[in-house]
Order: sequence, then C-alpha cells, then structure tokens
Amino acid sequence: MTDITTSTGAYESARNAVPEDLKERWIRIDQKARNLQQGYEGLQADDDLTAEAKSRRAQELYQRHKDDIEGGRKALRETQIKRAKTAEEFSIPRPSGEALVSQDTNKLLLDAAEGDRIVRTVERRTSTDGPLKVDVSDILREEYRRGLDVGGPAGGSICRGVLRAAHELGVDNEFINPLRSDRHRESLDDARRLLLAADALGGDAPKPPRSLTQAAKRERVEQDLAPRVITRGGPPIPTSAAASHTGRKKRTKKRAS
Repeated sequence: MTDITTSTGAYESARNAVPEDLKERWIRIDQKARNLQQGYEGLQADDDLTAEAKSRRAQELYQRHKDDIEGGRKALRETQIKRAKTAEEFSIPRPSGEALVSQDTNKLLLDAAEGDRIVRTVERRTSTDGPLKVDVSDILREEYRRGLDVGGPAGGSICRGVLRAAHELGVDNEFINPLRSDRHRESLDDARRLLLAADALGGDAPKPPRSLTQAAKRERVEQDLAPRVITRGGPPIPTSAAASHTGRKKRTKKRAS
C-alpha cells in the first residue's frame, strides 16, 4: 500500500492508500458521481430549458443514480472496515497455531481462568504501597510475553487471558506494541490506512445544485406576479409565460427587415 501522506489531497491520498482492487472500485464509484455532476452542469448550460425544467430534470437525474452511487460507497466502506479488522487481528502476535478468539469450550474455560488470575495479579501489584508504582500496562505486557514464550495451547490461553483482562480493566492493546515484529507493525499500519480511507470515502451522491432550485422558485414567483389574460374556455394564462409543456422556452421569430 501507498502511505497516505505521500500524495496531495486527503481524499486522493486515502484512495491511493488502499489495495488495488479496492482502489479500482473506488475510482468507478467516483466516475459515476462525476458523470452525475456533469449531468447537472449540462442542464445549467442548456439555454433552451426553463429554470423549472432544469430543476425537475436535475432531480430526476439524482433519483436515477443516487442508489447506485450511495450503495456502492456503502458496500466499499463495509469491505474496508472488514479488512481493517482482519489486518488489526494479524497485527497482534500470538503463539503459533493459536487464534485470538477460541470457540473450544475447554479453551474458553482456561481463557476465563487466566483472565481472572491476571486481573487479580494486577489488582494485587498495583495496590502495594511503595515509592515505585507498578504500571498496569507493564504487568499485562509481562504476562503476554510469558504466553508467547510458553507457546502452544497453554500459551494461547495466557495471551487470550491477558486480552480479556485488559478489556475488563479498560486498557487498550497499546501495551502489546513492544512485542510486535515488523510484520505485525505493517499489518497494523494497513488497518489504520483502511480505516482512514473508510472515513474519507463519504456516502452521499452529489445533489442537484441549489442554484437550479432557486432559479425555478424565482421563475414561479415571476409567473405568479405577471399579468394574466383571459382565454375563452380555459384558465387565465400569465402574459409572461415563455415555456411550453415540454419545458423548452418559446422562441420568437425575428421579422425580416
């Protein structure tokens, strides 16, 4: 992955920092959003359409493409968060062949017992009077290192017990940092980049410009205030009405000189 700080622009940097397959999905979603934005710009530049027609067609464009863009961003964000969670799990060292979470009943009992023991150890050592206070993180790190050294199922239970104890004591996993190898630190960096990218992705599709809505309102006000002529068998028509039912402005023919 590319480091987020190596590119200009936070959004582009976040996009460049994710794996290539996620980056390609991100680019496709951005292109759909750009196409929608260009559709709005095309409507704004169309001098043959009334303001009301422009506003209506912009809203139709938005409704047509909104779900595709927002659904794509939501799915991509969920994938990034899921991969970040996996990368974070791989950033935590553990004995060979052991997982951070076990579904085995016997292991769960051993993990709970180790967790309770470590909590008692922390409470006992931190409550001792003396000039030098024992740091909770140091105790947890010592126990976790011991689990790595013991290895196997026993060491796995010790490490999982430490994580349970840390959660109960309200201590984050930063105490593990000195025990991480370069491979673990790289995995942790990947997790952080993926989470930053998920935050940067955004979720909403580009909405129609407010200028289109405001122009349509002004046009309606002008029509309401314009003088009206009475037509036989029909409602009064504003004398300033300049559009047909298609939303295109009526063009007046120039007289030949």
